[in-house]
Amino acid sequence: MSKLIHNPHDKTFRKAMSHPSVARDIFEQSLSEEVKQLIDFKEMHIEKDTFVDETYRYELSDLIYRVKLKNGGTGYIYLLCEHLSQAKPQMAFSLLSYQIKMMKAHLEKGYDKLPLVFPIVLYHGKAAYKEPTDIYACFEHPDLAHKYFLKPHGLIDLSKLEDEEILKYQWASVMELIFKHVFERDVLPVFEKLAESGIFDRIVEEGGSHYVLDMVYYTINAAEVSDPERFKKVFEQQQDIGERVMTIFQQFEHQKEQAMQQGMQQGIQQGKINHAYEMARRMLTDNESFEKIARYTGLSIEEIKTLR
Repeated sequence: MSKLIHNPHDKTFRKAMSHPSVARDIFEQSLSEEVKQLIDFKEMHIEKDTFVDETYRYELSDLIYRVKLKNGGTGYIYLLCEHLSQAKPQMAFSLLSYQIKMMKAHLEKGYDKLPLVFPIVLYHGKAAYKEPTDIYACFEHPDLAHKYFLKPHGLIDLSKLEDEEILKYQWASVMELIFKHVFERDVLPVFEKLAESGIFDRIVEEGGSHYVLDMVYYTINAAEVSDPERFKKVFEQQQDIGERVMTIFQQFEHQKEQAMQQGMQQGIQQGKINHAYEMARRMLTDNESFEKIARYTGLSIEEIKTLR
């Protein structure tokens, strides 16, 4: 018997769940009592968004219900219907990725805080559902996941660290000190401090010449160096990179000069274009023909018509 409806699971699911009474029964059946006490089910709206990848559109259907929370704010119930004969592996992880996409979409609508998202899976496969519903059970080490996953992230706030504290970390101190002071009027004292501490010498001895040169290149492009000659002297004693620092400066000066010349040429060209447009406007005011204006200004007929 041929199929009369393309993807009948999805169409039937969406049509049935558009009835508020069906949706409320599903939520009553699946949500915990604690969650149900949080939600005002009188204020419930179906969103147009979908977060199922196109690859899985025949196997999965999703609906998003925007709800009001009784204590204020907006929440979402995310209902995913699985049309597979067997449950999709790592469904809990897929749900987590969909929830994150929903949160991102919520922020893009102008909200400044993340919403609560309550996920539900409706499964109608042939075999019993055996996949974990707990995201932690998807990890190779669930006990460690419970301990470390979704905990506050690590933070290095350079603005609150003294330079002396940063200098303790050797290799990382070069990048951290430069990042900390890159927006100041002059970053030269940072390099002098690093050189005096002997960190540059140690890094070069340990094979980190390219790392130091990368930070020099970054500094020249992103920061202010008050005295380039004094800056170069920082690396005079390090024969391995001293000459290369000089080369970086020379290349940068050459690029900067080329950019200035290009900018001047673009400015001159733009000035000519502006002059041509102004002349064309005056000639249009005098009711001159398009052909004559084009001949005098160098503009195309189409450009002149847009001015008109």
